[in-house]
Amino acid sequence: MTWEIRRIPLFPLMKVSFVVYLFLSLIVMLIYGLFIGSIAGMLSGLLAEEMNIQPLTRTALLIGGLFGSVLLSMFYTILTLIGGLIYNAVASLMGGLEIELEPSGEADESASLATPQIQPQIGAQPIEPAQPSARMQPAVEQQTAPTQQDQAGPDASTKSAENKRFMPGQDDPSSQSEEWGWGSGKEKDD
Repeated sequence: MTWEIRRIPLFPLMKVSFVVYLFLSLIVMLIYGLFIGSIAGMLSGLLAEEMNIQPLTRTALLIGGLFGSVLLSMFYTILTLIGGLIYNAVASLMGGLEIELEPSGEADESASLATPQIQPQIGAQPIEPAQPSARMQPAVEQQTAPTQQDQAGPDASTKSAENKRFMPGQDDPSSQSEEWGWGSGKEKDD
């Protein structure tokens, strides 16, 4: 399986490179600080006791090492971003870097791309899928045979139930609204 890297996103590149370079520069500054600290200890032994420079060098090395680590990581991050910009420009013109990947271990290529299957446990009862309720089912049209009123044409005073839409198992909504007194427009006489 061959993949092509056509573009490198710059913001994730900046975040990752800053953290990596900060970590590496802290390690380098720690080694450098130990080396300079040992040199400062030898110099203070050679100089008179009045000129003990070792405490001063420890503080300067600590502050300088932290400051230098941050500056170096920022500098190398900027260089990495410039490299990412150059790669994106060249890859858009000439194509990206092609990488050939092979599945490792016993798994073959088709198994790595397939969705995993869940194996049932021994003695487990199968779960039946939930049946949708009547409210969740789509509205269906009630089809009836044409009556004499339907054949009479559009001048008929009453409409058939042919074009009325309501849920299965539900009564005709117009009859309910009349029962409740809010849909017919007629006043009920008591």
